[in-house]
Amino acid sequence: MEVVNFRVGHRIVSFNILDILLTEKFANDQTPVPTKDISFLGVKNFMNNATPIYDLGAALNGETTQVHNKAQLKFINQAEEILQNDNLSDSAKLHKCEQELSQIQSYNHEVSEVLNQVINNLLQKKKFDPTRLNQQLVMVEELIISSHKPVTVYTTTNGRYANAGFVVDKVEDSMHIDAQNIRKLNDLEFHTGNIDKRVRNMLKGLISNEKTASLLLDPAAFYQEIAYAPT
Repeated sequence: MEVVNFRVGHRIVSFNILDILLTEKFANDQTPVPTKDISFLGVKNFMNNATPIYDLGAALNGETTQVHNKAQLKFINQAEEILQNDNLSDSAKLHKCEQELSQIQSYNHEVSEVLNQVINNLLQKKKFDPTRLNQQLVMVEELIISSHKPVTVYTTTNGRYANAGFVVDKVEDSMHIDAQNIRKLNDLEFHTGNIDKRVRNMLKGLISNEKTASLLLDPAAFYQEIAYAPT
């Protein structure tokens, strides 16, 4: 089986390449529809077919990556404001900056590495260099922004038209997997708790090998509850 891996927050998910009709840069040009479902972004006229668009980050993680990143950038901005506060001593600036930066929980490994280095320097109380620290904060800010390159994955059940579009953070890679590399997810409902049933239906197994560990998704199962719901 050939699969394509996608980043969704702190998770890697995989789709069978046969389930993918097309991927494109997320343009946010769908038509909004009134709903309480935070994952449902609206409907798009895709290849002359009214196609529902869902944010997979919101469906899997309870919030969109964009919202998550915005919250993390707020801590960066507050740290930058602290550096510009002339009423604070250097030691107070160091302490307050460390407090703000320690609250950041980035999905991106590179961001976390740079951030940990900055925090460690603050904790070691090296000679205070506000210009250097501000440059590092700008670097972290840019890394957070650039780590989110949303793509819409249009899935299909017949290879001709899209059933839905799922917005992911970015494309990771593609690979070939054998059946023995797919681990069945037993007692899934017990472990996932009160997760969106549509998302739980999609989870078909854990792909585990030397290269990656990802959740294999069956996009057709996203509609299972809807398809069989009583009218």
